[in-house]
Amino acid sequence: MTPRRSSFTGFLLVLLAATVFACTSPAKAESRPNRMPTPAVLQSDAPKQGLDFVVGAHGLDSLSFNGQSLLVSPETGELRPQKSVFRAVLEAILARPSPRVATPSKQTNTVDLSCPWGRVSCAYGKQDDRLTMRIEVSNTSEEPLDDFSIRLMELNFPRVPDGGTLEAGMFGFGFKGPEWPLNRWPPSISSVADPRFVVPIIRADFGTGALNFCSDDLECSVGIPRTTNPSDGTSYPLVMTCRDIKPGETKTFNVSLRFARAGSDTQELSRDVLERYAGKYPSQLNWTDRRPIGAIFLANSGINAATNPRRWSFHAGNIDVSTEAGRRSFREALLRLADYAISLLKRTNAQGMITWDPEGEEFLGECYYGEPGLVSRFAPEMEFKGNGEKSVIDEYFEI
Repeated sequence: MTPRRSSFTGFLLVLLAATVFACTSPAKAESRPNRMPTPAVLQSDAPKQGLDFVVGAHGLDSLSFNGQSLLVSPETGELRPQKSVFRAVLEAILARPSPRVATPSKQTNTVDLSCPWGRVSCAYGKQDDRLTMRIEVSNTSEEPLDDFSIRLMELNFPRVPDGGTLEAGMFGFGFKGPEWPLNRWPPSISSVADPRFVVPIIRADFGTGALNFCSDDLECSVGIPRTTNPSDGTSYPLVMTCRDIKPGETKTFNVSLRFARAGSDTQELSRDVLERYAGKYPSQLNWTDRRPIGAIFLANSGINAATNPRRWSFHAGNIDVSTEAGRRSFREALLRLADYAISLLKRTNAQGMITWDPEGEEFLGECYYGEPGLVSRFAPEMEFKGNGEKSVIDEYFEI
């Protein structure tokens, strides 16, 4: 019928567009069974009891540390553009293997990647137990390249690795970094280390060894997206993202994988990156008043009551904001809590207090909106005035 034919035609057009705008190279047109013989691979001189890798025509053909292989196949070591979710779904539906997109370069240990807007070149190197990658991105088009992500490789670990970024967060991990299993990475914390906001280092401790994935020159983001084998949680792509490359401009980015024994010190393994980051972004805090600062949390994720959808924690969560009487009780309880908190602050000679969750915690995992003007939208009871002239939230902050 016509509607089905039209729908199928539209699907083919979308598929064609996804193919046209993908990075291409002569190697892409080759079928895998009839692929031309690859040139002789280039092998590092590292002993197998440390870092050992082989550079092939399309990227890394092998990678191991202390005898533990970290690539399932040469395909997982290929240099590729990071695919969008849409393109990955298309390939899965059509049962098409991902085409090779990188080609060997005339330069030693280097592969090239051709794209509609220009070229990417990656030169692999070795410094002790450090795999270095010097990535050159050239924009030969007439349009700016806002951002571009490259999958450097996909590593397969012997177990679910522990690690994460070195962001301090509300729990004050500092540069030590949280060490949770990567397949249970909290959604509230980004799996990308963007140097504009955090030290660009991601840690992965995999039992037989550990690695730091670093942006050595602080010029690009590094990321370990979600696992590609959720049932086991052992395979992860390593992705770098570069930004703001103007027409006719070429930029160079230096990233590295730094290997060490399991449980090694994260800071010592990337001391130079930390010092470089501290030098580029020096502390600008001018805080002379060192008196205590209080914190108060108005909601609790453990509360689950239909009449208290924002999970307000005072009155042990026994609050009904669906009725006039309940909102009046909510107002009175919140203002009493504010009075009590201030009395404690005065007794400790505190300089102030931070209020968390003024909008409640109705939507778990999405608690920090960063916009005070949304409080009345997400928590209408905060606008309740009762017999007063001001909303309860305004009166709370004026106490």
